[in-house]
Amino acid sequence: MRGLFISMVLGFGAIGASQPLVYFLHDDLEGKSPAELGELILQGEDHGQITEATFGRNVGPMMPANEGSIILKEMPERVGDGCQRTSFRAYFVVPGADDAEQRWVRYRVTRRPEVAWSPTIPCQFASYSGIMPPLEPVDGIKKLSELDAFRRGDRPFRCASEISETYCDDPERVRKNLASLSAWMILETSNGATLWLGMPGSVITWVNLPRDPNRQASVAQKRPAPF
Repeated sequence: MRGLFISMVLGFGAIGASQPLVYFLHDDLEGKSPAELGELILQGEDHGQITEATFGRNVGPMMPANEGSIILKEMPERVGDGCQRTSFRAYFVVPGADDAEQRWVRYRVTRRPEVAWSPTIPCQFASYSGIMPPLEPVDGIKKLSELDAFRRGDRPFRCASEISETYCDDPERVRKNLASLSAWMILETSNGATLWLGMPGSVITWVNLPRDPNRQASVAQKRPAPF
C-alpha cells in the first residue's frame, strides 16, 4: 500500500513486479559521480547514462524512518522543439547508526518519463514535467507547447480558486501567474490533458486544455494535499 501511495503521488511506475535485491555499503556511494551511482544502484535495470542524482531519506509520511530513496535522471535527448528523459527512483532500507558495516539494501526501482518544451534552451537546462501513462512523451511535449501558447494567447477559460477570492478577477493576471509557474505533472483526460503547475506540497494550479481547441480551457488553484 505504501508503494502504491508513493507511485500515485510522484507519478513513478514500477519497472517490474519482482526485482532482485541489491546490496552495497554506504562507503560504496562516497565520491561517486551520477554516472557511477547509476551503474551501482541501477544494477540489473535497463538505463542510459545518469547525469543527476539526488538523495532523500524519506519520500513521504508513510515511509519508515529507516527507509530512503535516490532519484537518478538520465541524460536528456532532444525531440523536435522538446526534450525527453527517464527519471528513476530507487528505494532503500538504510541501516541504523550502530550498524558497523552500513549495508544498504535496494529493494525496489521505479521509473517515470519526463518531458520539456524547450525550443531555444539546451535540454540539460530545461524544466521537466513528469507524464502519467498512457500519455506518451511526444504527446506530453505537445501539451507543454499548448500550455505555452495558452499562457501567451487569448483563449477563453473558466477559472476557480480555493486560495483567493480575487485570483480569477483579471484573466491577464491569471496568465501572468501561470507564466511564472513550471508544470511538474501532465495527465491525460477524457477530453484532453490536465497539467499541474507549481511545486508538490504547495499550492497547485491545474490547467485543463481540451483536445478540441474550440472548447473552453479551465484554470483552478487547489490547496496543498493534507499529507
